[in-house]
Amino acid sequence: MLKATAKTERLGVQGLFSRTIGTYSTADRAYSPTDLVSKLSGFSFEAQVVLRGQPIKLLRKLSSSTAVENYVEGTLEYDYVREMTTRESPKRTRRLTFVDEMKFWINPALGIVVAANAEGARTLFETISRALTDDARDDVVRKARYDIHQLRQQAQEVTHAGWKDIRGLGNVTSAAVGGPDIDTATDYNRYDRAGHQFRITILLAANNRQVKITVYETGSVIFWSTVSDAEVLALIEQYLQPSLIP
Repeated sequence: MLKATAKTERLGVQGLFSRTIGTYSTADRAYSPTDLVSKLSGFSFEAQVVLRGQPIKLLRKLSSSTAVENYVEGTLEYDYVREMTTRESPKRTRRLTFVDEMKFWINPALGIVVAANAEGARTLFETISRALTDDARDDVVRKARYDIHQLRQQAQEVTHAGWKDIRGLGNVTSAAVGGPDIDTATDYNRYDRAGHQFRITILLAANNRQVKITVYETGSVIFWSTVSDAEVLALIEQYLQPSLIP
């Protein structure tokens, strides 16, 4: 089997990047950041997937964990598989195993896990779940869910919003609106009554300036402003954590 390397870690120093948030609720919240580092550092296991009837083992490993104030900062190294075809042999596929790594942060007091990108978030949450439960469970950490309406109340301004499952408005089943003062517009209120709001773009106050983010109710957050990793964590703790749905 061919093996390749990739590096998709996204450092929070430029605009237009994403974070995926996970939450957990276990007795492990009692860990201090230093204790949690001891529990996570070096934890690894082999996940097994089946591709075209063939079992494949993929390594997941937590490494480089350190305690930074209230957070644990670390890196996940993980394998994943892709099947690829070539222009020369379009009917033949090659199975490639890639090795990737992703940065993560955990606030043990709040039970929040922050993944540096969306693609590997599920793998990260499964790995940390196993580490927290001594390899017994892989579903302790789950993607966060937000109360969009509560989050909206904390925003300085709403600039964009999206709805789905709209009923009673003819053929309209989904909608999106954007622009200044949209949260007081007629269409906004009409869609709010008829549908389910699942996405919102807002401006938040941070360090005497505004930060623009898009929040999906299922845990993904897109940052449109240039912010540091420390500012990202502070925004999550100040604005997003209070809007989490238990």
